[in-house]
Amino acid sequence: MSHWTRENLDRLTREYLGDDDGSAQSKKRARILGAATRLFMERGYKKTSIDEVARAAKVAKGTVYLYYPSKADLLVHAIALEKTVLSARLQPLLDGTVPPTDRLRVYLETIFASVADLPLVTRLMGQDGELLDALSELDPKTFEQQRALGRAWVAELIELAAPGRFTAAERDARAEIVIAVQFFSVQLLSPQARGTMALDQYRPLLAEVLATGLAPTSITPTKKKR
Repeated sequence: MSHWTRENLDRLTREYLGDDDGSAQSKKRARILGAATRLFMERGYKKTSIDEVARAAKVAKGTVYLYYPSKADLLVHAIALEKTVLSARLQPLLDGTVPPTDRLRVYLETIFASVADLPLVTRLMGQDGELLDALSELDPKTFEQQRALGRAWVAELIELAAPGRFTAAERDARAEIVIAVQFFSVQLLSPQARGTMALDQYRPLLAEVLATGLAPTSITPTKKKR
């Protein structure tokens, strides 16, 4: 079954953020996550307390713990909330707008274009020590599962881009490279990395190079004359 379906994206969103049904409960949860995100950005993770999050969200401290057992858990869900911005931008991959062979390139370009709008994710990808330490408090199995899911999704895009070209193991290995590149996207997009090239020109070219390679696949090596 394809991973790239609207149902799967919606299911993952509900898994982390609950149903956005307009109820008092969902609105309260959104206020808590919004307040936590602002405070994590303004004060830093370590200097932000659950008491401050509760006051900013205008709820009791116990209410915060009712939804989020720990501050690290709150951070994970705040990051998930940010990623809903990315999910919305990935919708063209689901509605047939983008041809299958172009979806890996469009996926990468969307990732690179969204970095500036995901402040917590950007800090995490920039190897922010506080955030990395906080996430290390959580069950490692959670991250193993998320990485495996991410690898499966990217591997599917690779198969669509180059049908039948790679074995399952080869697709997974290439998917791991794509995930690694995403973690360093902040550095890759920095002025130091792109030099004098304009960002609007650099981002799609970077996505194209990663998705299709440096040379056309139609070129075959020239045989040496005996």
